[in-house]
Amino acid sequence: MPKIYDNNIKTEAVKRYKNGENIDKIANDLNIKAGSQLIRIWYKSSKSCYSYSIYKDCKEVKLMSQKLKKDFISKELKEKNKENKLLKDRIKKLEKNLKFEIEEKMLAIASKEILEKSIPSCTATILMNLLKMSKKEKIMIMATKAYKYYACSQIYYLVANYGMGTNRLINYFKVHKNTYSKFKMKLKLENPILLYKYKLKIPTINSFENERFENAVDLVKDFKEANNDLQTGSLLIRKWIFVNKNKRVSEKMINLIKREKPEVFKNSFSRDNSKKSSYFNESKKHNSYVRDDLIEMNYNTPNVVGVDGTNLKIELNNSSYKTKLNYMISYDWDLKTIVAYNFDKNENSNSSLKVFKRINEYSINTKSNKVIQSDRGLAFSCEKIFEYVNKNNNIVHSMSRRGFKHNASTESLNRWVKEKFFKTYGCKFKNIQNFYDTFKKFVYNFNKLQFLKYNIFDQKNQHL
Repeated sequence: MPKIYDNNIKTEAVKRYKNGENIDKIANDLNIKAGSQLIRIWYKSSKSCYSYSIYKDCKEVKLMSQKLKKDFISKELKEKNKENKLLKDRIKKLEKNLKFEIEEKMLAIASKEILEKSIPSCTATILMNLLKMSKKEKIMIMATKAYKYYACSQIYYLVANYGMGTNRLINYFKVHKNTYSKFKMKLKLENPILLYKYKLKIPTINSFENERFENAVDLVKDFKEANNDLQTGSLLIRKWIFVNKNKRVSEKMINLIKREKPEVFKNSFSRDNSKKSSYFNESKKHNSYVRDDLIEMNYNTPNVVGVDGTNLKIELNNSSYKTKLNYMISYDWDLKTIVAYNFDKNENSNSSLKVFKRINEYSINTKSNKVIQSDRGLAFSCEKIFEYVNKNNNIVHSMSRRGFKHNASTESLNRWVKEKFFKTYGCKFKNIQNFYDTFKKFVYNFNKLQFLKYNIFDQKNQHL
């Protein structure tokens, strides 16, 4: 006969087995003769009973809920459902906020683009100060036809591409609903919401064309027809239009037509201008004096002196007429200082030769051979410079390749010198000598500041 064990022993054995105790040890302690095999049977039967009881309870609950027509949910389940709902709501809110932030960024970029396009002849300084623009200036720009056109095109694009709300965009860009609907009607555009919904191709919207510009083009064409394609300046065209057509067209507008629509000014009777040798076309003689680019994009190359020329406009003897001067300037890339400069009426080989001579003196004084980096202009790729560099062993000439800005440090300095000099001393001077003395003083102060800035006290100021 098999031994009958008490329920307390069974429960204790199962409990200990669940806790991870050794099954043989449990059998020895509780004096179970069948051993581990019996404890495993008890454990399995307890699991099945538990699952059966749960199943039984579930069945009873279902029957009761069908009778009473109510859902019976335990407290734990109710709490978990509440937590899940709260988490889902949180996730939705976060997703909404993220979407809103992304849309706001996109709208800010779009509004900046619209303002840039709406401002006529945008310069770099205006673009930099777009965010600092006053409310009055912004309102004045928003009143223009160009702004309304570009704003409507951005609204259409944002709705068709990202499914943004039309009313929200109209309020943001401050455009009337009627102007937006007229814009769509005029360009015969499809509904942007449908384009977004069915992911259809968005049509390209052309840039804004001013009516005044189109009228001016027609008037210039009339002038060309009346005068047998005569090649003249914008002043004569303006006068002819005023006398014959009784309409005013500015020289600025005529110059704009020249840039935007050169086919209007193309002379059918004129000879082929491509055969003309221009300043930028490199002749065979010019090519023979061109040097290789030793620097390329490596701006950390030691002992490099960059040379470049640019123009300055100044007022002399209290006259409103501005005198144009070209100045050739050289810049030490290591010490961040101005090495030499020279003023002349235009950029020429004599001016560049004077600068090269001073760089040579500078290299002798500093006891280090210098690489002079310049562009391929005729002022540098000429016989005078070529022979001078070959005679002197202290300097080596390097030229940046055509179409590449490998003299960026010197070119950026030119712009900075212009801005800083005119901000500090202005553009009005008593005479040319007064201007030269002022510029010399400016260079001295600049070099002094650079020495202090970069902690260079060993080198003496031997420039100029």
